Amino acid sequence: NGALIENGFYDSGGGLTGNYNHDLATYGNVHYSGSNAAGAFTYNLRINSSVPLNSVMTAGDTISFTLMHESNNTSYYMTAFKIDGTTQSVKYAGGSAPSAATGSGIDVYSFSIVKLSDATFKVFGTFTNHA
Repeated sequence: NGALIENGFYDSGGGLTGNYNHDLATYGNVHYSGSNAAGAFTYNLRINSSVPLNSVMTAGDTISFTLMHESNNTSYYMTAFKIDGTTQSVKYAGGSAPSAATGSGIDVYSFSIVKLSDATFKVFGTFTNHA
């Protein structure tokens, strides 16, 4: 019918906290956490535990990823974004990374990732709240 449906992941578990690994091969490019974040968290993007994202992309390849999570505490937000375990320097719209969650509604992080060379990525991010 011409519609492009993206594989996504609806997580109704205990909420994001600590170091979280997101496996693209299993859960796709969209993650919606239906529970409030349970603490500050880092977010790691990979293909799976044995296959790094770096190994399936070539220079110039791009990928988009979106994380949506319920928010009821301003201290519970993403403190670092990683690819294959390496913290990325995200270029956020507006010039600075979020330093807190919004504390209500749904916080949405969207990333556009370009592979420049081996294990080198340029990551562009936006952070918005939907209440």
